[in-house]
Amino acid sequence: ALLVYEHYLLKDGSLKNVNTAFFNVNGMVSAAMFLAALINYSI
Repeated sequence: ALLVYEHYLLKDGSLKNVNTAFFNVNGMVSAAMFLAALINYSI
């Protein structure tokens, strides 16, 4: 869902939302993947 939101932010072709799309959303995706890996290895 976050990757879809990232693409939605940049759909109009303007670059004003690049910081939000790249840094914030990718940071959330990275944190979610880290937590999933941490849970996987702790089980």
